[in-house]
Amino acid sequence: MEKVQTPLETFELEIETLMNELVEQQQAKVLQVARSRLPHLTGDDILNPHDFPLLMTDPFFNYEEGLAAGLMAAQVAIRARILRPLQKASGSSQKQD
Repeated sequence: MEKVQTPLETFELEIETLMNELVEQQQAKVLQVARSRLPHLTGDDILNPHDFPLLMTDPFFNYEEGLAAGLMAAQVAIRARILRPLQKASGSSQKQD
């Protein structure tokens, strides 16, 4: 028997999916920009861009990397300030039923 999602569970899934898509798109763009400067770079390489001075001095790379970092920070903030409190509130209201 398949469990039916509550509206809150559907909302959380939609938000998580959207944020994951945004972060993944931006990380792909960061890698694309990095590879346009240094074609041999991997996804792991751009996790430590300070190892590549050319990237650290590239304003376009830094801009795109900053957008990715901002999206990841927003994702964490949404989880902490919106989704988790909603889950707690929903859990306590379900216990009262």
